[in-house]
Amino acid sequence: MQGLDPQPPVDVLGHGPADADRPSRLLVVALVLALAVTAGLAGWLYVESRDSAEQREVTRAVEAYVAAWNAHDEDAVRAASTEAASFAAGESLQWPVVEQTAGTSWLARLRLLFRADVSVETLGPILVAPGGTHAAVGQRITFDVRGVRTTEEGLSLFTLQRADGRVLVASHTWWRRQTEAPPIGWVFD
Repeated sequence: MQGLDPQPPVDVLGHGPADADRPSRLLVVALVLALAVTAGLAGWLYVESRDSAEQREVTRAVEAYVAAWNAHDEDAVRAASTEAASFAAGESLQWPVVEQTAGTSWLARLRLLFRADVSVETLGPILVAPGGTHAAVGQRITFDVRGVRTTEEGLSLFTLQRADGRVLVASHTWWRRQTEAPPIGWVFD
C-alpha cells in the first residue's frame, strides 16, 4: 500500500498530534463560563453598591409605609409616618380629588380607605431625590367604591423626614392618571 499516508492517532475528542498545542474545547468552555459568571457577579455587585445608604434607607421607609397600607394596619402606618403626616390625591393641582389632610382627619380617611379594601402595588423602583427628603414611585391603587372594584395607576410622591433616628413619611401625594374610573376621593363621600 504505497502512496497512502497513515492517519495519525486521535483522542476521544478528535484531537490529533497537531492539536497538542491548542487548548481543549472543554477548557475553553470552562473559561468562557467562568468569565460569564464573574461578569454577572461584578454587575450584580455594581447594582447593589451603587445605591447610597441614604437611598436604601428611604426605599425601606417607603416600602414599610406601603406594606402598612396593604396590611390595613393603622398602627404600622403611624409607625412609618411622622406625627404630622399628611395625604392628598388628585389629577391636577387645580382640582385635587382629596385635599391634603393631616392628623386625625388623615387617620379618619385612612380608616375609610381600609374599609374600601385599599391595596397598593409598587410598579417600579423607588426613585430617591438627592438629599433623601423626596421620593417618587409608580403605583397601582385598588379599592372598592360604591360597590365597584376600581384600579388606578399613577405616581406617589413622598416627602420624608428623619425622626427618632429613622426616616419616616411626612407627606404622601397620589397623582392618578386621568381616567373615567371613579376616583379614590369617592371613598370619602
